[in-house]
Amino acid sequence: MRRSQSVLFAVIALLAAILAQPAVAKSVIPAPSVSFARFDLGTGTRTRLAARGDLTLATGVNEGSWLSSPQSVPFAFDEL
Repeated sequence: MRRSQSVLFAVIALLAAILAQPAVAKSVIPAPSVSFARFDLGTGTRTRLAARGDLTLATGVNEGSWLSSPQSVPFAFDEL
């Protein structure tokens, strides 16, 4: 009987630790301040793209590129 109580207590303690983990993570990590911006696709450097307001390949080409001017962001990020 004593051993089953110990096992039950260990299982309950483990479940409590697992279930409490997301709540701890939410309180420790602050939410980032996110600000999205729309790019003016008519500006920037185009290579083999049509000269319209969008990014469309020029006639007869299979690839092209567009390079925007540098954009600053008010928060740190590691993925785009």
